[in-house]
Amino acid sequence: MTKVVPFERPAAYWRAHARRHDTPDKRPAAAKMLRKALEKTGDPATAMELARVFTAMECPTAAERCLLRAVARGGLTGQACYLMGCCALNRGEEALAEEAFDACQRLDPGSPWADQAQDTLEMYPWIWENEKKGTHRAAYRCRMAREALLNGRTEEALALARRSWKQAHTPQGALLMGALREAEDAIPFFAYAARELPGALRPRLLLAMACHHAGKTQDALLHLHLARALCRTLNQTEDFCAAAWQMEMPREALEAVNEFLAEWPSSVDYLRLKYLCFKRMGQDADARRTLETLLDIDPDDAGGLWYRRHPEDCRLPEGRSVLLHVLGHQLRAVPERLRPGPLNRLLHWLVMALREDVDAEEIYRLAVPVWRCMSRSERWACDEGKYHYPAAVALLVLLRSGKAQRAQALFESLPGKKRLKRTLNRWTRRMNKE
Repeated sequence: MTKVVPFERPAAYWRAHARRHDTPDKRPAAAKMLRKALEKTGDPATAMELARVFTAMECPTAAERCLLRAVARGGLTGQACYLMGCCALNRGEEALAEEAFDACQRLDPGSPWADQAQDTLEMYPWIWENEKKGTHRAAYRCRMAREALLNGRTEEALALARRSWKQAHTPQGALLMGALREAEDAIPFFAYAARELPGALRPRLLLAMACHHAGKTQDALLHLHLARALCRTLNQTEDFCAAAWQMEMPREALEAVNEFLAEWPSSVDYLRLKYLCFKRMGQDADARRTLETLLDIDPDDAGGLWYRRHPEDCRLPEGRSVLLHVLGHQLRAVPERLRPGPLNRLLHWLVMALREDVDAEEIYRLAVPVWRCMSRSERWACDEGKYHYPAAVALLVLLRSGKAQRAQALFESLPGKKRLKRTLNRWTRRMNKE
Protein backbone atom coordinates (compact mmCIF):
# COMPACT_ATOMS: atom_id res chain seq x y z
CA MET A 1 0.00 0.00 0.00
CA THR A 2 1.40 3.41 -0.99
CA LYS A 3 2.13 5.71 1.93
CA VAL A 4 0.44 9.11 1.55
CA VAL A 5 2.68 12.02 2.56
CA PRO A 6 0.61 14.96 3.82
CA PHE A 7 1.14 18.21 1.96
CA GLU A 8 1.00 20.30 5.14
CA ARG A 9 4.12 19.78 7.23
CA PRO A 10 4.04 20.12 11.04
CA ALA A 11 6.04 22.76 12.87
CA ALA A 12 8.58 20.17 14.07
CA TYR A 13 9.42 19.37 10.44
CA TRP A 14 10.22 23.00 9.64
CA ARG A 15 12.23 23.48 12.84
CA ALA A 16 14.34 20.42 12.09
CA HIS A 17 15.01 21.57 8.52
CA ALA A 18 15.82 25.09 9.75
CA ARG A 19 18.55 23.71 12.02
CA ARG A 20 20.18 22.01 9.03
CA HIS A 21 20.27 25.37 7.23
CA ASP A 22 21.69 27.29 10.19
CA THR A 23 24.94 28.30 8.48
CA PRO A 24 26.01 31.83 7.45
CA ASP A 25 25.18 31.35 3.76
CA LYS A 26 21.86 29.52 4.32
CA ARG A 27 20.34 31.49 7.19
CA PRO A 28 17.72 33.27 5.01
CA ALA A 29 16.34 29.81 4.16
CA ALA A 30 16.45 28.85 7.86
CA ALA A 31 14.51 32.03 8.69
CA LYS A 32 11.80 31.13 6.14
CA MET A 33 11.41 27.64 7.64
CA LEU A 34 11.21 28.98 11.18
CA ARG A 35 8.56 31.46 10.05
CA LYS A 36 6.49 28.54 8.74
CA ALA A 37 6.89 26.75 12.07
CA LEU A 38 5.93 29.90 13.96
CA GLU A 39 2.81 30.39 11.82
CA LYS A 40 1.62 26.92 12.82
CA THR A 41 2.22 27.00 16.57
CA GLY A 42 3.04 30.50 17.79
CA ASP A 43 5.46 28.78 20.14
CA PRO A 44 7.68 31.29 22.04
CA ALA A 45 10.67 28.94 21.72
CA THR A 46 10.31 29.06 17.93
CA ALA A 47 10.01 32.86 18.02
CA MET A 48 13.19 32.95 20.12
CA GLU A 49 15.00 30.71 17.65
CA LEU A 50 13.91 32.94 14.77
CA ALA A 51 15.13 35.98 16.72
CA ARG A 52 18.52 34.30 17.12
CA VAL A 53 18.77 33.61 13.38
CA PHE A 54 17.80 37.20 12.52
CA THR A 55 20.38 38.49 15.02
CA ALA A 56 23.07 36.38 13.36
CA MET A 57 22.02 37.88 9.99
CA GLU A 58 22.44 41.44 11.38
CA CYS A 59 18.69 42.12 11.16
CA PRO A 60 17.96 43.81 14.52
CA THR A 61 14.52 45.11 13.51
CA ALA A 62 13.24 41.60 12.67
CA ALA A 63 15.01 40.10 15.69
CA GLU A 64 13.40 42.63 18.05
CA ARG A 65 9.96 41.90 16.61
CA CYS A 66 10.42 38.15 17.23
CA LEU A 67 11.90 38.77 20.69
CA LEU A 68 8.90 40.85 21.68
CA ARG A 69 6.60 38.02 20.63
CA ALA A 70 8.67 35.43 22.51
CA VAL A 71 8.88 37.50 25.70
CA ALA A 72 5.17 38.36 25.62
CA ARG A 73 4.24 34.69 25.63
CA GLY A 74 7.18 32.99 27.34
CA GLY A 75 8.50 35.63 29.71
CA LEU A 76 11.97 37.10 30.03
CA THR A 77 14.78 34.53 29.79
CA GLY A 78 18.56 34.59 29.73
CA GLN A 79 18.61 33.96 25.99
CA ALA A 80 16.12 36.78 25.40
CA CYS A 81 18.30 39.18 27.41
CA TYR A 82 21.42 38.12 25.51
CA LEU A 83 19.78 38.63 22.11
CA MET A 84 18.34 41.93 23.34
CA GLY A 85 21.88 43.02 24.23
CA CYS A 86 23.13 42.05 20.76
CA CYS A 87 20.35 44.07 19.12
CA ALA A 88 21.17 47.04 21.35
CA LEU A 89 24.84 46.88 20.35
CA ASN A 90 23.84 46.73 16.69
CA ARG A 91 22.01 50.00 17.23
CA GLY A 92 24.75 51.59 19.34
CA GLU A 93 22.62 51.55 22.52
CA GLU A 94 25.49 50.58 24.79
CA ALA A 95 23.84 51.37 28.15
CA LEU A 96 20.84 49.15 27.31
CA ALA A 97 23.16 46.41 26.00
CA GLU A 98 25.15 46.38 29.23
CA GLU A 99 21.95 46.17 31.28
CA ALA A 100 20.64 43.31 29.11
CA PHE A 101 23.87 41.28 29.34
CA ASP A 102 23.90 41.77 33.11
CA ALA A 103 20.28 40.57 33.33
CA CYS A 104 21.18 37.54 31.19
CA GLN A 105 23.85 36.48 33.66
CA ARG A 106 21.41 36.83 36.58
CA LEU A 107 18.42 35.11 35.01
CA ASP A 108 20.37 32.17 33.59
CA PRO A 109 23.82 31.96 35.27
CA GLY A 110 25.96 29.11 33.99
CA SER A 111 24.19 28.94 30.62
CA PRO A 112 26.02 29.36 27.29
CA TRP A 113 24.17 32.69 26.90
CA ALA A 114 25.54 33.94 30.21
CA ASP A 115 29.07 32.94 29.15
CA GLN A 116 28.68 34.80 25.85
CA ALA A 117 27.26 37.83 27.69
CA GLN A 118 30.29 37.88 29.99
CA ASP A 119 32.67 37.58 27.01
CA THR A 120 30.94 40.52 25.34
CA LEU A 121 31.07 42.63 28.49
CA GLU A 122 34.81 42.01 28.76
CA MET A 123 35.83 42.23 25.09
CA TYR A 124 33.53 44.80 23.47
CA PRO A 125 35.21 48.22 22.90
CA TRP A 126 32.82 50.19 25.11
CA ILE A 127 32.82 53.98 24.78
CA TRP A 128 33.78 55.82 27.96
CA GLU A 129 33.28 59.57 28.28
CA ASN A 130 35.37 61.17 31.00
CA GLU A 131 35.13 64.85 31.83
CA LYS A 132 38.47 66.65 31.73
CA LYS A 133 39.89 68.27 34.82
CA GLY A 134 38.33 71.67 35.52
CA THR A 135 35.39 71.26 33.13
CA HIS A 136 32.66 70.24 35.58
CA ARG A 137 30.96 73.65 35.75
CA ALA A 138 31.23 74.14 31.99
CA ALA A 139 29.60 70.74 31.44
CA TYR A 140 26.80 71.66 33.84
CA ARG A 141 26.09 74.89 31.93
CA CYS A 142 26.16 72.91 28.70
CA ARG A 143 23.43 70.63 30.01
CA MET A 144 21.37 73.64 31.08
CA ALA A 145 21.83 75.19 27.62
CA ARG A 146 20.67 72.01 25.89
CA GLU A 147 17.60 71.86 28.12
CA ALA A 148 16.79 75.52 27.33
CA LEU A 149 17.23 74.83 23.61
CA LEU A 150 14.91 71.82 23.74
CA ASN A 151 12.28 73.99 25.42
CA GLY A 152 12.55 76.67 22.75
CA ARG A 153 14.47 79.23 24.83
CA THR A 154 17.08 79.97 22.18
CA GLU A 155 18.44 83.22 23.63
CA GLU A 156 18.92 81.67 27.04
CA ALA A 157 20.57 78.63 25.45
CA LEU A 158 23.00 80.85 23.52
CA ALA A 159 23.91 82.84 26.65
CA LEU A 160 24.55 79.66 28.65
CA ALA A 161 26.53 78.11 25.79
CA ARG A 162 28.76 81.19 25.58
CA ARG A 163 29.41 81.13 29.32
CA SER A 164 30.21 77.43 29.17
CA TRP A 165 32.61 77.92 26.24
CA LYS A 166 34.31 80.84 27.96
CA GLN A 167 34.78 78.79 31.11
CA ALA A 168 36.23 75.70 29.41
CA HIS A 169 36.63 74.60 25.79
CA THR A 170 34.91 71.20 25.84
CA PRO A 171 33.81 69.15 22.81
CA GLN A 172 30.21 69.25 24.05
CA GLY A 173 30.38 73.03 24.35
CA ALA A 174 31.81 73.28 20.85
CA LEU A 175 28.98 71.18 19.42
CA LEU A 176 26.44 73.35 21.18
CA MET A 177 28.08 76.60 20.01
CA GLY A 178 28.16 75.27 16.46
CA ALA A 179 24.50 74.26 16.56
CA LEU A 180 23.53 77.81 17.57
CA ARG A 181 25.41 79.54 14.73
CA GLU A 182 25.21 79.85 10.97
CA ALA A 183 27.08 77.29 8.87
CA GLU A 184 30.18 79.42 8.14
CA ASP A 185 30.60 80.42 11.80
CA ALA A 186 29.86 76.89 13.04
CA ILE A 187 32.74 75.24 11.12
CA PRO A 188 35.54 76.12 13.64
CA PHE A 189 33.46 74.80 16.55
CA PHE A 190 32.57 71.52 14.83
CA ALA A 191 36.21 71.15 13.72
CA TYR A 192 37.34 71.56 17.33
CA ALA A 193 34.87 68.90 18.53
CA ALA A 194 35.98 66.51 15.76
CA ARG A 195 39.64 66.94 16.79
CA GLU A 196 38.87 66.41 20.47
CA LEU A 197 36.65 63.36 19.79
CA PRO A 198 38.46 61.61 16.91
CA GLY A 199 36.42 58.42 17.21
CA ALA A 200 32.99 60.09 17.40
CA LEU A 201 30.80 60.16 14.30
CA ARG A 202 28.45 63.04 15.14
CA PRO A 203 31.01 65.90 15.24
CA ARG A 204 32.48 64.79 11.92
CA LEU A 205 29.05 64.61 10.27
CA LEU A 206 28.09 68.03 11.61
CA LEU A 207 31.36 69.44 10.27
CA ALA A 208 30.72 67.90 6.85
CA MET A 209 27.20 69.34 6.70
CA ALA A 210 28.37 72.78 7.87
CA CYS A 211 30.99 72.82 5.11
CA HIS A 212 28.33 71.78 2.59
CA HIS A 213 25.91 74.53 3.65
CA ALA A 214 28.78 77.05 3.55
CA GLY A 215 29.51 76.09 -0.07
CA LYS A 216 32.82 74.31 0.69
CA THR A 217 32.09 71.20 -1.35
CA GLN A 218 35.57 69.65 -1.33
CA ASP A 219 35.91 70.05 2.44
CA ALA A 220 32.44 68.59 2.90
CA LEU A 221 33.35 65.54 0.83
CA LEU A 222 36.60 65.06 2.73
CA HIS A 223 34.91 65.11 6.12
CA LEU A 224 32.14 62.84 4.86
CA HIS A 225 34.79 60.29 3.84
CA LEU A 226 36.39 60.58 7.28
CA ALA A 227 32.98 60.08 8.89
CA ARG A 228 32.35 56.96 6.82
CA ALA A 229 35.32 55.22 8.45
CA LEU A 230 33.77 55.82 11.91
CA CYS A 231 30.51 53.94 11.25
CA ARG A 232 30.30 50.81 13.39
CA THR A 233 26.60 50.33 14.15
CA LEU A 234 23.33 50.38 12.25
CA ASN A 235 22.26 53.67 13.86
CA GLN A 236 25.56 55.28 12.91
CA THR A 237 25.20 54.09 9.31
CA GLU A 238 21.65 55.47 9.21
CA ASP A 239 22.93 58.82 10.52
CA PHE A 240 25.70 58.79 7.91
CA CYS A 241 23.23 58.05 5.10
CA ALA A 242 20.85 60.77 6.29
CA ALA A 243 23.71 63.30 6.26
CA ALA A 244 24.91 62.18 2.81
CA TRP A 245 21.37 62.42 1.41
CA GLN A 246 20.97 65.89 2.89
CA MET A 247 24.25 66.89 1.21
CA GLU A 248 22.95 65.41 -2.08
CA MET A 249 25.64 62.72 -2.09
CA PRO A 250 23.60 59.47 -2.20
CA ARG A 251 26.40 57.57 -3.97
CA GLU A 252 28.63 58.10 -0.92
CA ALA A 253 25.87 56.63 1.25
CA LEU A 254 25.45 53.66 -1.10
CA GLU A 255 29.16 52.85 -0.98
CA ALA A 256 29.09 52.87 2.82
CA VAL A 257 26.03 50.58 2.91
CA ASN A 258 27.59 48.18 0.39
CA GLU A 259 30.62 47.78 2.66
CA PHE A 260 28.35 46.41 5.39
CA LEU A 261 26.35 44.29 2.95
CA ALA A 262 29.58 42.67 1.76
CA GLU A 263 29.83 41.20 5.27
CA TRP A 264 26.09 40.84 5.98
CA PRO A 265 24.44 40.26 2.57
CA SER A 266 21.11 39.20 4.12
CA SER A 267 20.72 42.12 6.52
CA VAL A 268 17.22 43.53 6.01
CA ASP A 269 18.14 46.78 7.76
CA TYR A 270 21.09 47.50 5.46
CA LEU A 271 19.09 46.40 2.40
CA ARG A 272 16.50 49.01 3.40
CA LEU A 273 19.22 51.68 3.35
CA LYS A 274 20.39 50.39 -0.03
CA TYR A 275 16.85 50.68 -1.39
CA LEU A 276 16.60 54.30 -0.22
CA CYS A 277 19.98 55.12 -1.79
CA PHE A 278 18.84 53.74 -5.15
CA LYS A 279 15.58 55.71 -4.92
CA ARG A 280 17.45 58.95 -4.25
CA MET A 281 19.77 58.21 -7.18
CA GLY A 282 16.77 57.70 -9.48
CA GLN A 283 17.61 54.02 -10.10
CA ASP A 284 14.07 52.72 -9.65
CA ALA A 285 14.65 49.28 -11.19
CA ASP A 286 17.55 48.55 -8.80
CA ALA A 287 15.46 49.92 -5.95
CA ARG A 288 12.57 47.55 -6.77
CA ARG A 289 14.88 44.54 -6.93
CA THR A 290 16.43 45.46 -3.59
CA LEU A 291 13.01 45.91 -2.01
CA GLU A 292 11.82 42.49 -3.24
CA THR A 293 15.01 40.88 -1.89
CA LEU A 294 14.37 42.55 1.45
CA LEU A 295 10.77 41.35 1.64
CA ASP A 296 11.74 37.86 0.52
CA ILE A 297 14.03 37.61 3.57
CA ASP A 298 11.54 39.24 5.97
CA PRO A 299 7.98 39.48 4.56
CA ASP A 300 6.81 41.14 7.79
CA ASP A 301 9.21 44.09 7.63
CA ALA A 302 6.99 47.14 8.22
CA GLY A 303 9.35 49.52 6.41
CA GLY A 304 9.55 47.34 3.32
CA LEU A 305 5.79 46.89 3.17
CA TRP A 306 5.31 50.65 3.48
CA TYR A 307 7.74 51.36 0.65
CA ARG A 308 6.00 48.82 -1.57
CA ARG A 309 2.69 50.69 -1.07
CA HIS A 310 4.28 54.16 -1.18
CA PRO A 311 7.19 54.09 -3.65
CA GLU A 312 7.34 57.89 -3.61
CA ASP A 313 8.41 57.96 0.06
CA CYS A 314 12.21 58.05 0.47
CA ARG A 315 12.38 58.79 4.18
CA LEU A 316 13.81 56.49 6.82
CA PRO A 317 11.01 54.85 8.86
CA GLU A 318 10.26 56.68 12.09
CA GLY A 319 10.50 54.95 15.45
CA ARG A 320 13.09 52.43 14.28
CA SER A 321 14.22 51.70 17.87
CA VAL A 322 10.76 51.59 19.45
CA LEU A 323 10.62 47.79 19.75
CA LEU A 324 14.06 47.71 21.35
CA HIS A 325 13.03 50.27 23.96
CA VAL A 326 9.81 48.36 24.66
CA LEU A 327 11.96 45.28 25.25
CA GLY A 328 14.26 47.35 27.44
CA HIS A 329 11.35 48.16 29.74
CA GLN A 330 10.93 44.41 30.29
CA LEU A 331 14.30 44.39 32.06
CA ARG A 332 12.74 46.46 34.84
CA ALA A 333 10.44 43.50 35.50
CA VAL A 334 13.33 41.31 36.68
CA PRO A 335 12.47 40.35 40.28
CA GLU A 336 14.24 42.42 42.90
CA ARG A 337 16.14 39.43 44.27
CA LEU A 338 17.67 38.91 40.83
CA ARG A 339 18.80 42.50 40.48
CA PRO A 340 22.51 43.09 41.00
CA GLY A 341 23.31 44.30 44.50
CA PRO A 342 25.30 47.48 45.18
CA LEU A 343 28.57 45.58 45.72
CA ASN A 344 28.04 43.62 42.51
CA ARG A 345 27.33 46.84 40.61
CA LEU A 346 30.52 48.40 41.99
CA LEU A 347 32.60 45.34 41.08
CA HIS A 348 31.14 45.28 37.57
CA TRP A 349 31.94 48.99 37.12
CA LEU A 350 35.49 48.47 38.38
CA VAL A 351 36.08 45.51 36.05
CA MET A 352 34.95 47.61 33.08
CA ALA A 353 36.82 50.77 34.14
CA LEU A 354 40.11 49.07 35.09
CA ARG A 355 40.09 46.18 32.63
CA GLU A 356 43.32 47.35 30.96
CA ASP A 357 45.17 47.72 34.26
CA VAL A 358 43.99 45.03 36.68
CA ASP A 359 42.50 41.60 35.98
CA ALA A 360 39.01 40.76 37.27
CA GLU A 361 40.08 38.32 39.99
CA GLU A 362 42.48 40.88 41.48
CA ILE A 363 39.75 43.55 41.43
CA TYR A 364 37.35 41.24 43.30
CA ARG A 365 40.04 40.40 45.88
CA LEU A 366 41.02 44.02 46.52
CA ALA A 367 37.68 45.85 46.24
CA VAL A 368 35.60 43.73 48.64
CA PRO A 369 37.62 44.75 51.77
CA VAL A 370 37.19 48.41 50.76
CA TRP A 371 33.42 47.92 50.52
CA ARG A 372 33.32 46.22 53.93
CA CYS A 373 35.04 49.15 55.61
CA MET A 374 32.54 51.73 54.29
CA SER A 375 29.73 53.13 56.38
CA ARG A 376 26.12 52.60 55.27
CA SER A 377 25.85 56.16 53.94
CA GLU A 378 29.14 55.79 52.04
CA ARG A 379 27.91 52.58 50.41
CA TRP A 380 24.67 54.29 49.39
CA ALA A 381 26.55 57.27 47.92
CA CYS A 382 28.97 54.96 46.12
CA ASP A 383 26.13 52.93 44.62
CA GLU A 384 24.42 56.13 43.45
CA GLY A 385 27.69 57.31 41.86
CA LYS A 386 27.66 60.39 44.08
CA TYR A 387 30.60 62.50 45.10
CA HIS A 388 34.02 60.86 44.72
CA TYR A 389 33.44 57.41 46.26
CA PRO A 390 33.60 55.17 43.13
CA ALA A 391 36.78 56.94 42.04
CA ALA A 392 38.26 56.49 45.52
CA VAL A 393 37.63 52.72 45.37
CA ALA A 394 39.28 52.58 41.93
CA LEU A 395 42.32 54.45 43.31
CA LEU A 396 42.68 52.03 46.23
CA VAL A 397 42.44 49.02 43.91
CA LEU A 398 45.15 50.46 41.66
CA LEU A 399 47.40 51.31 44.60
CA ARG A 400 47.02 47.92 46.25
CA SER A 401 47.64 46.10 42.97
CA GLY A 402 50.98 47.88 42.54
CA LYS A 403 49.80 50.28 39.82
CA ALA A 404 50.99 53.43 41.61
CA GLN A 405 51.80 55.33 38.41
CA ARG A 406 48.37 54.64 36.94
CA ALA A 407 46.74 55.60 40.25
CA GLN A 408 48.66 58.88 40.29
CA ALA A 409 47.55 59.69 36.73
CA LEU A 410 43.92 58.99 37.67
CA PHE A 411 44.23 61.05 40.85
CA GLU A 412 45.59 64.04 38.93
CA SER A 413 42.63 63.93 36.52
CA LEU A 414 40.01 64.05 39.28
CA PRO A 415 38.51 67.11 41.04
CA GLY A 416 38.35 67.45 44.81
CA LYS A 417 41.79 66.08 45.63
CA LYS A 418 41.62 67.03 49.33
CA ARG A 419 38.36 65.13 49.78
CA LEU A 420 39.80 62.15 47.94
CA LYS A 421 42.88 62.10 50.19
CA ARG A 422 40.75 62.28 53.33
CA THR A 423 38.52 59.43 52.11
CA LEU A 424 41.49 57.25 51.12
CA ASN A 425 43.17 57.82 54.49
CA ARG A 426 39.92 57.12 56.38
CA TRP A 427 39.28 53.84 54.53
CA THR A 428 42.92 52.75 54.84
CA ARG A 429 42.82 53.27 58.63
CA ARG A 430 39.62 51.25 58.90
CA MET A 431 41.01 48.38 56.84
CA ASN A 432 44.25 48.32 58.86
CA LYS A 433 42.22 47.94 62.09
CA GLU A 434 40.36 44.90 60.80
